[in-house]
Parts: sequence; structure tokens; C-alpha cells
Amino acid sequence: MRVYGDGIIISESLGIDTKHVLWVGLGLSNGLVAGAGALMTQVIGNFSTAMGAGALVFGIASVIIGQRFATTNSVKESIIGCFIGAIIYKIAIEVVTSLGSSTVGSDYNNIIIAIVLIFLMVTVNDQRKQENLENF
Repeated sequence: MRVYGDGIIISESLGIDTKHVLWVGLGLSNGLVAGAGALMTQVIGNFSTAMGAGALVFGIASVIIGQRFATTNSVKESIIGCFIGAIIYKIAIEVVTSLGSSTVGSDYNNIIIAIVLIFLMVTVNDQRKQENLENF
């Protein structure tokens, strides 16, 4: 999947069946998400169509924030970075909650917090790149 994401033309030139890789990757990811949703529904005991919105924001925020801490492209560091990103996102939610905001639990506020955290991570990383270029 990583080779497919790096470039379809390169993958095809290396002899990889890109359509097969795409179908297997999509099937695997959708199967895992469906299984997780079914398990969560069984544990909670009910289902609502609004249950996934917060989980989606949480997942995307943890991946984007966590990738700022991964120094290489190894799978191990990417997974650890996602865990770190999830912890940072939860800490940010708790900090805003402790400040006295009464509507922090809503999905819109979680999205705003995620956008602010992602913006901070991007600006910090851009400043580091500029400092490294100046030192070079």
C-alpha cells in the first residue's frame, strides 16, 4: 500500500498489480472498520448514526498530530506517533473542558480544537524546517 501511495506509475513499472493492491487495501480497511463498529455496537447495546462523527475527528487528528513526531517512515514509529497524537488530542480536550466551556463535548467544538492543534503542529514543523535550512 505504501508503494501504491508513493506513485502509481512507479508501482506499475515495478510489476505491482495496482488495481489488486487497491482493492485489497480498501477491502481490508473497510472490513476492519465494519468489525470495530459492530463490536462497539454490541458493547454499548444501541446504535445511533451520529456515533462515528467524534471518532472520525479523533482519528484524523491523532494521525496528523502524531505524524509530526515520527522522524522516519517506519510502521513502528508511525503507530507510536498516532498514539502520541491521540494522547495530545485528548489532553487538549481536557484542558479546554477544565477552562469551563460548557459545550466542549459537541462535535463542532472537537473539530475546532482539532483544527487549532493541526495548525499549531504545521506551523511548528515549518519553523523547524526553516531553522534547519538557515543552519545548513
